[in-house]
Amino acid sequence: MTEFNTFIFNAFGVNAYIVSDETNEAVIIDGAVNSDREMLALKQFVDNNKLKIKYIINTHGHLDHICGNDRLKKEYNVPVLANFKDNDLVANVDREAAMFGFRMNQQSLPDQNIVDGDEIRFGNSVLKVLEVPGHSQGSVALYSETGNFVVCGDALFCGSIGRTDLPGGSHAQLIDSIRKKLFTLDRNCKALPGHGESTTIGYEVDTNPFF
Repeated sequence: MTEFNTFIFNAFGVNAYIVSDETNEAVIIDGAVNSDREMLALKQFVDNNKLKIKYIINTHGHLDHICGNDRLKKEYNVPVLANFKDNDLVANVDREAAMFGFRMNQQSLPDQNIVDGDEIRFGNSVLKVLEVPGHSQGSVALYSETGNFVVCGDALFCGSIGRTDLPGGSHAQLIDSIRKKLFTLDRNCKALPGHGESTTIGYEVDTNPFF
């Protein structure tokens, strides 16, 4: 059974997810560690559960979600997967960090491009890639049909949507992405956002004030 565990990292309160199954193979999604203490917490969980990390995956290229990439890549010697449409954001992350007063090291570009319809396989699990541009042009969601959950990044939140005033953002595009790619999923599908509490697709369809 595909399952997830949640960690909250860095000053922006990013929800980092470790997704694993009965084979103990796992992926780290937005593993945004930005301190030795946060890295230790994640590493202890991986070690205690005897997990074998296969990939590091980014839902998008903003600094708060990618700040742990190089540290995690060095620790687990695995590739970073992301949509290359956000490579400019990654390449200029030092300027974005300065704008927010956030201390972080420059990060390497992702190793492997992921696009709409791709299937990321590990153990007995599959995560389907859904492109959901609007918060950024390279934003993706990661859907587990067997686990009935979707990692939304900063596209959809409980009662809200991602901000669209940063470079590459588009309000109309984000609304369209959510309607076509997320709101078409099962109503009971758990929606796991990049920040804040989880929700369900049905709850957001019924109550999200942006729709």
